[in-house]
Amino acid sequence: MKYHENQLASLQERVRAALERFRTGELDAFEVDQVLFQYSRAAKERGSSATLAIPSSLRTSCVSVR
Repeated sequence: MKYHENQLASLQERVRAALERFRTGELDAFEVDQVLFQYSRAAKERGSSATLAIPSSLRTSCVSVR
């Protein structure tokens, strides 16, 4: 189980970094959307429960991107 947690943590870090780069103007909304799509696809490959593992801080950040 630890392996999957580590993999999800890595994916979530990519999302966090993309959102931060969006806030600083380095990425546009389409580029962030691509990162979110990649996260979703990779999380689904690791199991359906993985899609629910997004920390509340990232869910809040994702909403603010809209």
